[in-house]
Amino acid sequence: MTRGRRIAKEKICSIKKKREFYILHRRGKRLQGNRIKIIYKWNTLGVKRLGFSVSKRYGKAVDRNRFRRRIKEIFRSDATLRDIDIVVSPVGALKETGWKEIQNDFLKIMEMVLKEKDWKEK
Repeated sequence: MTRGRRIAKEKICSIKKKREFYILHRRGKRLQGNRIKIIYKWNTLGVKRLGFSVSKRYGKAVDRNRFRRRIKEIFRSDATLRDIDIVVSPVGALKETGWKEIQNDFLKIMEMVLKEKDWKEK
């Protein structure tokens, strides 16, 4: 039996250090949708970086990890983003949240972020 090859996905740079989260929380801008809230800050690294802040109150590990995987996939597929650090947190219960709701919410927020960047560059 032959096994299929896995398709290589774009590597996501993560925000993992406590200091990076601290700087983002102190200096970043906040936006909130119906299902997620983000804190973002433009960087000069040439890459987009993603971090998560999902505490135990949002459900069991399965639910929290599903949320992370969904956001990572949306973040990976969005080619318009560059030079940005983002921390994502859920709003409300994760079990009732569907994939399309999270995707629409995230894309709507990213649209606002890009409009803000375009407005500043003018």
